[in-house]
Amino acid sequence: MADENNDVDTIRAAGGLVWRDSPHGREVAVIYRARYGDWTLPKGKLNPGEDWRDAAIREVKEETGYDVQLKSLAGKVSYKVEGRPKVVQFWNMVPIGESEFKPSEEVKKVVWLPVQEALEKLDYDGERDLLRNNSNDVKNGTGVSRLKKLIYHYFYLNLWGKSVDKARLVGDIDYYRKRLEYLKHKSRESDSLWAQITEDLLDNAQKALDDHNKDLSWRSLDAARSFSLFGLGNQDLRAEAQAIRNEAEDPSKKVNAWRRKTIQDYLCEEGKLKLDLQGRDLFNASTILYENHHNKYYKMWKLKRELLVLALVAAITVIPCLILVPILIDPNIKVDYRVLVSSVVLFGIMGASISGILSVARGGADARITEQLIGFWVLLAKLVVGAASALVIFTFILSGFLSLNTTPAQVMAVSFAAGFSERLVTLAVESVTKK
Repeated sequence: MADENNDVDTIRAAGGLVWRDSPHGREVAVIYRARYGDWTLPKGKLNPGEDWRDAAIREVKEETGYDVQLKSLAGKVSYKVEGRPKVVQFWNMVPIGESEFKPSEEVKKVVWLPVQEALEKLDYDGERDLLRNNSNDVKNGTGVSRLKKLIYHYFYLNLWGKSVDKARLVGDIDYYRKRLEYLKHKSRESDSLWAQITEDLLDNAQKALDDHNKDLSWRSLDAARSFSLFGLGNQDLRAEAQAIRNEAEDPSKKVNAWRRKTIQDYLCEEGKLKLDLQGRDLFNASTILYENHHNKYYKMWKLKRELLVLALVAAITVIPCLILVPILIDPNIKVDYRVLVSSVVLFGIMGASISGILSVARGGADARITEQLIGFWVLLAKLVVGAASALVIFTFILSGFLSLNTTPAQVMAVSFAAGFSERLVTLAVESVTKK
């Protein structure tokens, strides 16, 4: 079956979901075409030799009057026109400046509508589905309140380890867009499969960046870098292959031995670069190298999250402990049983938190992926085990089984030490994941 993007019988068109923020929330531009009597998204056919992105920008300008900036790939809509397949590629866009729209025989109206109203107004199922898939408001039901957005962006994204180094990602995405344009011009293969996939992946990287998904953005960007290698000439292939090899062998990069060996097999023969290097060799080698980097990043992100949670838990337990300690150490104050039990639990959790911070700092970054995947539940189990251990020891003391005469302050010290039994959870996980 022929590729629908390259088939000479396929009608190719491009358009946009043009977004703006208004006092009423997020709105999208919808046009009314008098010739067809329909409400639709702005779009139009590619001119001969025209790039998809350029066509999308031009058509939106012609039909809405707005200059626009492309933000991310929205997706495509496919259907048939008089028996011929038609593919329309859409991008998410934002307007630049004021509109120069003038009603014409082609387009009579341009209106800005909230997502739900636009869904009701549009006449075509494919465009409605496209709008739904690209609308956070629809995905989240009734929309996200300003307070929830504030909490999400400033607490979750920043404190929880999801903050995005936008400057670096934006710069890299822009650089590889320019590099792609250069490679397409040099190879004269602007419509080739590798070029289309690379461009789509760069769009996905930008979209993930806009959604504050750092990991997905980097993965899409690195995948685009790998596919762009198919556009290199022989000399460039050798230079890139040497760079990949050097990075794989750099001790500071900590590339796993089996990955280094596989990269060597793809690029080298008898310890030297192959004489007949192919794009697929570099593609495979770079994919393995980048996957190693992503695994390292994932481990570091999980480590950061665990340390943050443990530090927060330890800090939270300090507050009630500061209130309780003066009461517990004063022999003239009769301590309520409920206060004593609560103190035991708090000191046990504090001990587990501090023990967890020490153990994570010692070996968290070197943990296996299988251990990292269940990290949250292990973290929760550590805190529970710390509190439970403290309560068990406290119960033994009360029962007289240990035959100890202890003060409340001594009980707290024992409870804090009992919290360090959380290490048992780590040992159990390690024994299972290494089997």
